[in-house]
Amino acid sequence: MKRRLFNFLTGLSLLMCVAVLACWVFGMVGKRHAAVVRLGGRPERSFFARVSRQHLILSDQLMVPVGMPAGYVLDSTHFRQSTVTGPTFPPAGVGTELDPEYFALNPDGAGFRKFRLWHGGVKVHDERGAIAWQVRAAYGAVEIPWWSLLILCSALPASRWLVRHRRRSRARHRLCESCGYDLRATPGRCPECGTVAEAPA
Repeated sequence: MKRRLFNFLTGLSLLMCVAVLACWVFGMVGKRHAAVVRLGGRPERSFFARVSRQHLILSDQLMVPVGMPAGYVLDSTHFRQSTVTGPTFPPAGVGTELDPEYFALNPDGAGFRKFRLWHGGVKVHDERGAIAWQVRAAYGAVEIPWWSLLILCSALPASRWLVRHRRRSRARHRLCESCGYDLRATPGRCPECGTVAEAPA
């Protein structure tokens, strides 16, 4: 049972390696911001996963109302857009949209980064020009480089390959597969660790 589970996890790790490589290549040759998937959340806070040139980017868009009256609706469900709709606004609503070239959306280099930036929002003024109420908008992200995911996913298959290669090398040189003790004088059982030598196929 344990061996089957180990084999299953190794196979799953190999599939993940292939998926990471495919996403990395797609991010390099695809259009910028083309592969964005909304993972869920609420209308005022949405979570996204994005395939970038060097990273898997997990981001969230947050809208925080301050003194907003009833009847207005927040919408952050579209990537790069934060919109407020309500009775005094046009049917499409008002809000902010991040420029596709905005530095926060486009990581420089291939390292880890975590941040949150407030980038404006909606402000409604009263007759005197003072702010009656407002909605602040923020963009936050965790950027995970593809190379780190590739190393993580390939650790288990690589360790399995190394163990198998070491055992075969020891068997070829008539050494104990477990501890590496010389078995030329005692080929049936290792006197060091007690491992019974497998019969040759």
